[in-house]
Amino acid sequence: MKLFYSFLFNLLAFAMFNVTKQADYGLFLIYALAKEAGQKPLSLAKISEKYHLPYRFLQKIARKLLQAKIIISEPGKNGGFKLARKPSQINVSQIVAVLDDSLPVKCLMGNCPAAQKCPSRSLWNKILANLNKSMEKITIDQII
Repeated sequence: MKLFYSFLFNLLAFAMFNVTKQADYGLFLIYALAKEAGQKPLSLAKISEKYHLPYRFLQKIARKLLQAKIIISEPGKNGGFKLARKPSQINVSQIVAVLDDSLPVKCLMGNCPAAQKCPSRSLWNKILANLNKSMEKITIDQII
C-alpha cells in the first residue's frame, strides 16, 4: 500500500509540473550540439531537418542561448552553432533558467481563486527548489 501511495504522489507531482516546449526544445538543441557537432559548428537547419523540430522556433531559442553565452555562433558557409563551454560545464538548470525562468507548478483545480493562500503551494515551492537543485547536478555530458 505504501508503494501505491508513493507511486500516486509521484504521478500527481509529475502532472503538476509544466515544462514548456521552449525549455524542452532548448534542452534538445543543446543535446544535439553536444552529440552531433563536438567542436564543429552545426546549423539550425540541419538540426531542424534531422530531428523534425520547427526551424523558426529553434532560431528563437538559439537567440536566447546565445545571449546567455551557453552557445556561440560561427558565421560563414560552414558556420552554425556550437556549445560555448564543455558539456561538463553546462547543466540543465542553466538552460531551463534561460528559457523558462522557472518550472511553473500548475494547480490541479485549474484557475483557483484560493491559489495565493493555498496551503500546498509552499510544499510545491519546496519541491521545485529541490528539483532545481537536482537539475543543477545534471550536466550535458551526462545525457549525451
